[in-house]
Amino acid sequence: MSLHPPEHAQILVVGGGPSGSYAAACLALEGFHVVLLEATEFRGSYHIGESLLPSIRHHLRFISAEEKVASYGFFKKPGAAMKFNRFKREAYTDFMALGHDNNAWNVTRSEFDKILLDHAESTGTQVFQSTKVMSLTFSGERPISAQWTHGPSSESGTITFDYLIDASGRAGLMSSRYLKNRHYNASLKNVAMWAYWRNTDLYARGAAAEGAPYFEALTDESGWAWFIPLSESLTSVGVVREQLAFHQSAQSHRSRGSQSFMPSPTTPSMRFWDASSTSSSTDSSSHLLSNTPSCGTPPSSPSSPTLPFSPGGSWSAPMGAEQRYRKALDLTPGVKRLLGLDGVMVRGESEADTVRTASDYSYSASSYAGEYFRIVGDAAAFIDPFFSSGVHLAMTSGLSAAASIAASIRRDCPESEAAEWHSQRVGVSYTRFLIVVLSAYKQIRAQSKDVLCDVGEDNFDKAFSFLRPVIQGNADLGPRLSEVEVQNAIEFCAALFNPINLDAASALRKHFEEIRNIARDASLLPPASSAAEAEAEIRRILEKINARHMIHREHNGLHSLEEEALGAGYGIRLQRGSLGLLPVESSETRVAQH
Repeated sequence: MSLHPPEHAQILVVGGGPSGSYAAACLALEGFHVVLLEATEFRGSYHIGESLLPSIRHHLRFISAEEKVASYGFFKKPGAAMKFNRFKREAYTDFMALGHDNNAWNVTRSEFDKILLDHAESTGTQVFQSTKVMSLTFSGERPISAQWTHGPSSESGTITFDYLIDASGRAGLMSSRYLKNRHYNASLKNVAMWAYWRNTDLYARGAAAEGAPYFEALTDESGWAWFIPLSESLTSVGVVREQLAFHQSAQSHRSRGSQSFMPSPTTPSMRFWDASSTSSSTDSSSHLLSNTPSCGTPPSSPSSPTLPFSPGGSWSAPMGAEQRYRKALDLTPGVKRLLGLDGVMVRGESEADTVRTASDYSYSASSYAGEYFRIVGDAAAFIDPFFSSGVHLAMTSGLSAAASIAASIRRDCPESEAAEWHSQRVGVSYTRFLIVVLSAYKQIRAQSKDVLCDVGEDNFDKAFSFLRPVIQGNADLGPRLSEVEVQNAIEFCAALFNPINLDAASALRKHFEEIRNIARDASLLPPASSAAEAEAEIRRILEKINARHMIHREHNGLHSLEEEALGAGYGIRLQRGSLGLLPVESSETRVAQH
């Protein structure tokens, strides 16, 4: 095989992360000529975003890669636990409730990403690593060629193409450099800090939920923390805080110094859900360690949040990062107990390699496609580490790009309609997670209020039963769901931001066909100058979504990617060998027929 890219590709994919590799594999399996250019050499390239959702299995199965990941030895993830505030017990979403093989995994991203890239190559994709796209050339608004450089040899060249998939990650080749249509979410201006630990405990050791990731709201309401085991001996522990709280912490450290976190010498290294454990602590989270029925077995809720993310890059932490990180951990009594007395932070060659940071990673765009190009993964949008939507949205958008390009080549529909379908598909999937994430933050930032549960409830099990289709990824791809399940998740969240006017929503539903294209606007949350403005914008988004999703309680099922009509009324034809788009009946048409 040549060391350098060919002069022409039917489809050029820029970037070899999950979205790019997935899209490339889908298209190569359809018999198309696919060339993928990856800027780095995939030998241990670091990336955060280590926890996956159950939907990953359905994505992998479609490209015949499930067994490669399942047999690799990644740490199995049976579900996830989330403690939204210090006053109530954590909720648990049980992935295994839908089947014994429905577990997801916590992964080392460099290894996971390489499996996907190697698999894409095995399907027939021509992969060129250490080959960076420097610029694009356009004919009007259509990209037609890319200028590349090969790092090791310093050689350069040009490749022309019929279709482009921008999977360039957070850098966002098309959105940032050419379209300039990226917008940052004002409601999610956070800073993430994380490090790796050894000799920690596991969540729910000895129970069915053993080893599940644990998430906990900070007691000062400024954010949340994650505790994700990557193996029996290595755990990822991170904190996400509002930027204001992060900077105030830095100022406090400069003015008064910082007290480093250490587990209390009087607090033993105890285990969650250990029925033999007792605790005399009066801390509001002490129920996790006490001998109560709720500690002996996982909560029965079929839903809950999940994990870190894939912002597409990280950078050196400033001086004092470790002190700020440890100080933030002091606000997480549950995580501190899991770290225990024996937990040891893994040291890198420098502080920047020990405690890593990332910020300004929550963004979206006004569109995700144009004629003969598609934007996928982090190049398109990223929400937040919360609920671990990064890889799920990367693969969903990768599949969407592949299906819409295949549809264009096979003339299932005009290219303009295929591009519009992809843009709306990415927007809808993004918006569902965005609303659920914002709902969770509303509870985290007001822990004394019953936001995600009824007054007097000591848990969030009922809330998670509504949110399950979204936070496990099944609203896009997975077990067939009733349309009611998906809509209930959205309407449950709508109520958190003040219920929309039901008469107005009803009127909008009657004019469904006139506003079908509104979905592409639902992905954008414009910057808001105040919390009130932000909530008003969220309500407007929710009105649009509720208007677009007609509820019919006798509908026999919704498999979103296949049956949810978007754009000019297309759904995906999810069949190997004939991947593409086909006209589908809208919910309104089905209701009329009944």
